Amino acid sequence: VEDFTNDRLIGELSKFNIYRSNSKSGPWELINSLNVGEVNDDNLYEFIDEDESFKLGETKSYAVASVDEHGNESGLTNITAHKKNVKNMGWKLNRLLSDCS
Repeated sequence: VEDFTNDRLIGELSKFNIYRSNSKSGPWELINSLNVGEVNDDNLYEFIDEDESFKLGETKSYAVASVDEHGNESGLTNITAHKKNVKNMGWKLNRLLSDCS
């Protein structure tokens, strides 16, 4: 018997919610969403974190949740830590989203 703490997706996949945290264990803040099919010229989902309060040398964790057409959201997946090492950090979600679609 499985015990789910998050809603199951019951409709068509609609979008991906992108979350950020100061640690891999949260708390998580929703910072953006990408609709299904909203890809760049390389056919990859991409999010660029341009938050000026995210300082050089700091590490933030990112995660993605899938959302269906009814608004049901999956649990967070592919939690990944990134250290900012350039002024405007471009962060490609192709690796992070590869298991979500």
